Amino acid sequence: MGPASYRAAMRRVRVRGLEVSEASALAALMRVLSAKNAVVRVSRGRVSATLPESLVALLREAAGAALRGDKVAVLPVQHLVTTQEAADLLGVSRQHLVRLLDACKVKIRSSKTGTHRRLALADVLRLKDEKEAAVEKAVQIARELDAAFGAMNAPSHHSRLATR
Repeated sequence: MGPASYRAAMRRVRVRGLEVSEASALAALMRVLSAKNAVVRVSRGRVSATLPESLVALLREAAGAALRGDKVAVLPVQHLVTTQEAADLLGVSRQHLVRLLDACKVKIRSSKTGTHRRLALADVLRLKDEKEAAVEKAVQIARELDAAFGAMNAPSHHSRLATR
């Protein structure tokens, strides 16, 4: 067995007693989690519990991300992250983030232990949401401008008559 087939064999999981690939298992899980008004129950031995909708939504998000090949981490929002982890979440370089922090251009609570800086995950996620909202607003403005200028520059019936 070669390294690739060994890794594939190690990524097998069991769903309803059948051995299937991880992707198939995640796809099956997504179907269950996405069903309208689904009640999701988990059990181990004689103990079982119904999952609250908030946890079902979290699992749906995680399974969807995993299906897309994204890395998934579940952390409490009061968790502290490194500047590299924060930069990865924000889609910027670590050095750019450090410069923004040093210039007080972003509001992120941080603490330093020696030379190591840790940032509040809740603040990083808030900044990420603000950044995404600003990008979405800019895209919407660009669409509106494009529609307005497109309508102004479109040839009208009257301008065609005048050129004949």
